Amino acid sequence: MSSGAGEQHARHRFVTARKLWLQDGLFSLLREAIRQSTRSFLNVYDVFVADLTRPAATRKLYPEFTVRLYRGDEECAAACRQLSLLEVPSHEVCLRLRNGDVVAIGTVREEVVAYTWMTFTDVAMKEVGGFLRIPANHAAQFDTFITPRWRGHGLQFLLNVPVLEYARQQGVVCTLAWVNALNVRSRRNQLRTQKKKVLTIVSLRLPGTRRIWNWRFGSPTYSSLICQTATRQRAAVSSV
Repeated sequence: MSSGAGEQHARHRFVTARKLWLQDGLFSLLREAIRQSTRSFLNVYDVFVADLTRPAATRKLYPEFTVRLYRGDEECAAACRQLSLLEVPSHEVCLRLRNGDVVAIGTVREEVVAYTWMTFTDVAMKEVGGFLRIPANHAAQFDTFITPRWRGHGLQFLLNVPVLEYARQQGVVCTLAWVNALNVRSRRNQLRTQKKKVLTIVSLRLPGTRRIWNWRFGSPTYSSLICQTATRQRAAVSSV
């Protein structure tokens, strides 16, 4: 990492810590510090389920924030152009779209500031060394990103709206998502959108090895969806 990049990274971490302190208090700041210091060998993930048969929640609109949904090989080039601005590899975008995944990309005054993916096939959970199997009439939302400058503005909820509506149109009744349990803001976003926590996964990776041990707590039904191999193979998979 160059000195300039290192300074930028350090500045971003300082700004993030300051926001956590001001918005969420000392406890949240300590949780984030623990998450950052232990993430290479110990992580805890919460799996949430959203019931799409319930009436969709509403939230105050952010007038300058617009979202467009991209799907299919024919929209690959346009999605690549947008996501390249956030340094997402074009080959990864095309592979996902060709697999049937969809991506919502959010902009503020033509500046690309956010994206989130949804898949209808088994998806890799590299954090726990396995796959999440997707049951019939289900989908999984993964790899959500908001640029640091725009976090804390409620954009994640608005980003999800077209993705979830598309899922409903495809006959999906439930969506799955997983977040680091110590990521205060992401976890809070799940709960604010009336999602239900169904599973907690404690994942341990011994330093210097590739071996991962997992312990699962919660619903046996959803616990059984975490496995070592995918039942429906994809051309490529990525973790959140």
